[in-house]
This record gives sequence, structure tokens and C-alpha cells, in this order.
Amino acid sequence: MVRLTLALLLMAASATAEGLMDAAEFEAYTTGKTLSYAPLGGGTPQSEQYLPGRRIVWSDPENACRDGVWFPRGEAICFQYEFNPTPVCWHVQDTAAGLRAKLLKDGSAFVLLETDSTTSPLRCNDLLS
Repeated sequence: MVRLTLALLLMAASATAEGLMDAAEFEAYTTGKTLSYAPLGGGTPQSEQYLPGRRIVWSDPENACRDGVWFPRGEAICFQYEFNPTPVCWHVQDTAAGLRAKLLKDGSAFVLLETDSTTSPLRCNDLLS
């Protein structure tokens, strides 16, 4: 019985990790695009432009552009912005409906879902990226 339980737990952990995008997959999917995301369950939509060299431009809720970079950390994709030296890491999956990103922070259930994809640059209040 203990072996069966352990085997089921290992299979569940493996299935969860299988669907995660690695850095190469994420880079191939995002580079050259501007993606829009909405929080699962509602909230303020966000947009981010993905540039070559793992550089990013995020449009904050006031539509000001914020430069940053993304990088892999284990199975996570992490983002670090000019205004905050602390990386924010996510488990990212490519689903039939687009990207799904789950925040990795103290058991958070916060999830972002891709809602739109374009090759147009971000338009921000403080500049045109």
C-alpha cells in the first residue's frame, strides 16, 4: 500500500513537471511578440513585449513601460525588472488556449492566462517601445 501511494505521488509530480516550458521553448514562443495576460478569476490585464536577448518590456497598470530581463531558474521562468531587483518566478505552460503562468511565491494560487498575441510593440504612456 505504501509503495502504491508513493508511486502515485511520484507520477503526479512528474505529470505536473512534464507540461512546463523550459527556457528554450519559452524563448522560441515569446521572442518578437507582445503578449497580453489576464489573471485567472479576473483582475487587471497586463502586456509584455519580448525582445531578443531575453529582454522584456512590461506595461504596468498605468501603462508606463518597465524594462527587464527574463531567465530560467530550475523549472521556472523568472522576471527581473529595473524597478525591483527581486526576481519574480513562474511555472509556465503552453496550453491549447495560450500560455498559463502560475506564480511561485509562498504557496500562491495566482495564475495569469494569455489573452492576446501580436508582433506590434507596446504603446506606453511614457514612451513608445
